[in-house]
Amino acid sequence: MKPTFRIMYILTVALVLSGCAGLQGNEGSPATEILPETVPESFHFKVRDAATRRYLTTTDPNTLPPDRRLEVILLRELAMAPAEKELPKVFDRLWEKHEEIREVLRRPDRAEGYMRPLVEIYYLLSAVPGSHWQDETAEQLYQHTLRHLEPTELSGYALHFYTLALLKNSKFDAALPFLLRLEHYTLPQVYVRDLTVALAHAIDGGALQLACHLIFLICQKGSKDHMELPEEELKTAIIALKKAGKLELVREALVPMVRNNPGLQNYSFVKLLNEPHDSAPGEWQIKGYVAAAEKNVSKAPGSPPDKRWTANSRSANKESKLRIEVQVIKAGRQSNYIDPSLSGIVQNLQETLSFSSFSLVNRKFLHLRIGEKGVIPLYGGHFLRIIPRSLTPEIARIEISIMEGNREVFHTFIETVDRGVTTIGGPRSGDEVLLLRITTFTLKISAGWRHTCSEDNAEKKKT
Repeated sequence: MKPTFRIMYILTVALVLSGCAGLQGNEGSPATEILPETVPESFHFKVRDAATRRYLTTTDPNTLPPDRRLEVILLRELAMAPAEKELPKVFDRLWEKHEEIREVLRRPDRAEGYMRPLVEIYYLLSAVPGSHWQDETAEQLYQHTLRHLEPTELSGYALHFYTLALLKNSKFDAALPFLLRLEHYTLPQVYVRDLTVALAHAIDGGALQLACHLIFLICQKGSKDHMELPEEELKTAIIALKKAGKLELVREALVPMVRNNPGLQNYSFVKLLNEPHDSAPGEWQIKGYVAAAEKNVSKAPGSPPDKRWTANSRSANKESKLRIEVQVIKAGRQSNYIDPSLSGIVQNLQETLSFSSFSLVNRKFLHLRIGEKGVIPLYGGHFLRIIPRSLTPEIARIEISIMEGNREVFHTFIETVDRGVTTIGGPRSGDEVLLLRITTFTLKISAGWRHTCSEDNAEKKKT
């Protein structure tokens, strides 16, 4: 081979080899960031993602810093775990084989530099019941080292498995901040599945307030990213909350979202919100909550807003008042009698409620500031107590209570828009029931408002 060609051949081979080395380097460098930077899979007892498993099997742990080395060793075992019930045995094998695992558990002073592998050790120790010493070690690890861990100290797979461990150990208050942080490290569809798993744990663990919050988060995330929601899981959760007497918590959380996202009304779990409580006679309950909470104003297309109610309503302050009309109505099924004073609303009542006769018993008007209490007598020592809690130009939030003397027999919060209507059904007497139809109007203290007060007084005299 001529010298010139020999030199060209050597250079060509060198370039090819350096190109291969560069390709390996390009694959290897970002691969070391897989574990702390992203979680491409939802909650499960093991590592299932193909790319992550490939990284774990092809990476030499000895080339990594000590904490990363130990994390790779732990996650390798989690990738090979045959079943969830085998996790205690997986940890036993790691304990016997790796001195650094024994050392890091025996030396709390070394914990600071090993947080990622420590939370994965906590998962292995506590994900399923193990031997007494494993359960005891897991709780000591949590109480002495992990209890004060901040969500910002974890990311990727360490955050993933630690959040799952907290859920499995019913540490729901501690789990929520880590669960919220997990959204930044995974895809939207994966995160919704994680929230759904968390919801099942919350329902099983009796954390009903958290369950309501998780239902809200699932609906919020799904609506924002235009995803199909896990309908059956949400329906199961809402039925469980209903049986526990906590359906009102879900209604309070979801009604504003349903109002802003009409597409949610197509889901069967949302339709459950419209069902009455499984209540015994004598209990008060909200009727047709979602439908009744919507704005109920009939206007011709293109007609201007009612200036009497919209003037000066761009901001709400301490001087703002809420005008509230309360109609006490007796409804029944024995006749088709319709009180003439209800003729304008009877169609709405019949669509929302399954009664054929309606009689107006009483009609009252209240004008209340935020925090101011309004009281309306009902019957037999019962009275209605209404307290506006917040008011914006769009939505008023009101606390509603039915009192019997000093005893509260019904309590809820409602959110309503200008001229929004909420109907509350009361105790049955034979085939009849007492209804409270509450209509709200936002208004501002002004000369115009004083004029409307005089109109209200005229209406009161008529009734």
